[in-house]
Amino acid sequence: MRTLLIICLLSLFALSIPYAQAKSYPLGVEAFFGWDAPLVQEDVNSGQMWGVSVRGHLLAFLHGQLVFRSTSQLDKDIDVQPIGTAPITETLEGGSLTGFGANLILAGRDPASIWPYGFVGIYSNNFKPGNRDSETLFGHAWGGGLAINLYHNLVYADVSTSLLIMPIEGGEATRKNWQATLGLMYMFQIPMK
Repeated sequence: MRTLLIICLLSLFALSIPYAQAKSYPLGVEAFFGWDAPLVQEDVNSGQMWGVSVRGHLLAFLHGQLVFRSTSQLDKDIDVQPIGTAPITETLEGGSLTGFGANLILAGRDPASIWPYGFVGIYSNNFKPGNRDSETLFGHAWGGGLAINLYHNLVYADVSTSLLIMPIEGGEATRKNWQATLGLMYMFQIPMK
């Protein structure tokens, strides 16, 4: 976790390098909410998520983004049939999935009225399923989105979707979560001189 944090901090510093000679550097700060749906795994249910991110231009069509997000996963009912008895329904207590990571975004260099993008990211996640032990899971995400200008290329509505994949059991299996978000992003113009 400490190594990932250092990499993310160095990435933030690197965001400013291409704009060292410019008068200002555009830095997007976003708050978002959405929905997280676990795929395949049957021990937790879908739930709401929220998060914050900071996005900046790196070079050409590449942007960097630091992300923190938190998900509340709901209870899950499962059917259990002990040998020789009738089936019973057991409720597994929901939990949480929090994560911190970095995305590499492929998008137009400058903010535009309609700004589509794709991304790949790495994340450190803390998975806490109800009253069971928590796990730290490293994973990667793939996705895309569309930022829509609301006001003078400064305020954007940002809609995105992604697939978060987290290897478990020594890489023998994975946890997969589909996530969809809607956010509001403000592009700060940071003076460079």
